[in-house]
Amino acid sequence: MVYPFLVSTCYTCLYIGSLYIFAVGRPKPGLVRNDPNVVLTRCIGVIIASFSSYLFTNWICGVNFFAFLKFRQTVKCLLHVGILFLGPLYQTIFIDKVYKNLLETVSFEIKNPATWRNLVIGPLSEEVMFRCSIIPLFEKANYSQKETILSAPLLFGFAHFHHSYEFLLSYPGAYVVAMIQFLVQFFYTTLFGWYSTYVFLNTHSIWPTFLIHSFCNFMGLPVFFGRLGTTFQTTMYYTLLITGLFLFVITWSMFYS
Repeated sequence: MVYPFLVSTCYTCLYIGSLYIFAVGRPKPGLVRNDPNVVLTRCIGVIIASFSSYLFTNWICGVNFFAFLKFRQTVKCLLHVGILFLGPLYQTIFIDKVYKNLLETVSFEIKNPATWRNLVIGPLSEEVMFRCSIIPLFEKANYSQKETILSAPLLFGFAHFHHSYEFLLSYPGAYVVAMIQFLVQFFYTTLFGWYSTYVFLNTHSIWPTFLIHSFCNFMGLPVFFGRLGTTFQTTMYYTLLITGLFLFVITWSMFYS
């Protein structure tokens, strides 16, 4: 059945298009994504698009993924993904020592519109759109769990193509760089989409995937090469980075049995 792909593609186009509803947020050379006005208008756009799509899916499938916070499952999911970030967590605490200026940092971030976009509105709207709105369509069409996990998140990966488009507006002709940027983003967003879809299919609640998404945005991509702090700290970081990946894999059945 092709209708899940058709409807999901329409949803994805709606989500991307919603970023440009207001003139101030439309792509242009030199656009500053963290400008408060750009952040506000784009956040309004994605909220409208994601929840409109969710209501349409709710009408088709009769689902509600907001009703309950499955606390135990949510904590287990956060602990599992936290294992994957053992290296970055070590870096944050023992190398960057963010705790030294914790109050000032928290105070600044609470007032920063980009933080709300990255940690709240972005993850929430994307999970509402790409998990709560799209996944039930595949389930209703009787796609298997494996088919849903492998196919549906591809749209999540493609949805980030607009970053490369905006890059080209500011740097015309830099097609190679833009393509590399897109491929890197497509790879790790699709990879995350596979994991988030698996979690969603096992919990049927938005809260675990939203909090995982927000946590991953907060941590960002790990450092994969280069020196961090002292030699000992650098060794510890990369040891924990590899250990975390290994433990994340071997403990999978423990967290999702």
